Amino acid sequence: MKKIFALAVSVLFAFTSCNFKAEKNVPRTISVTGKGTVKLDNEKAVISLSVVTRSASVLTATEDNAKKMEAVRNSLESLGIGKENISTSSFYIQQETSYSNGRTILGQYVVSNSINILISSIEKTGQLIDVAVKAGANQFDSLSFSAGETSDAEKQARILALRDAEQKAVTLASTSGCSVGKIISIKERPAITESISNTVLYAAKKENSSTPVSGGKTSVSVNVEVVYEIQ
Repeated sequence: MKKIFALAVSVLFAFTSCNFKAEKNVPRTISVTGKGTVKLDNEKAVISLSVVTRSASVLTATEDNAKKMEAVRNSLESLGIGKENISTSSFYIQQETSYSNGRTILGQYVVSNSINILISSIEKTGQLIDVAVKAGANQFDSLSFSAGETSDAEKQARILALRDAEQKAVTLASTSGCSVGKIISIKERPAITESISNTVLYAAKKENSSTPVSGGKTSVSVNVEVVYEIQ
């Protein structure tokens, strides 16, 4: 058993160190992955909100909704939001229903008109929310942030990913008694862009102050797979 174990160890060492001879015309290689991440301050925001009205009359609910939505749009435009940056995302009319003793009871009509608002200056976000609510918006749907153009950040992340891969290759190779040679191949995975810390802070606010909003950052990540020749 001792002889067999000793033989197994010597064979393993031969194939994991750089002392073994590679097959003819077949380079010895090492494959590693690298990741690079760059964080950007968010510069833009998209607010989604709605005006919801109810009435026993579908006509009354619709007219009331139209008046309030017009007031919301006008209030946003008064703060410098262009019409091209305000778009309707959904509109519906439905009648509320309930059930009692096997019978369907018809209720009020509900009209909902939802819009998306593109904001190029994040610092205005809280003020815009307050103005829209005062004008008649009564349902807040979502808030998202973005950093705008990310191509430069992707380039930086790509460089960082290659450096990360090289450091890993050097560490693995030197530990095995080898040195890193030329790059055989590089494979890049699609860049991943995600917004972080995009939260509206529903904290108590002082009188005449805007709703506090944290824009957060956008993370741009690039992953690569690199194959190096080892010597």
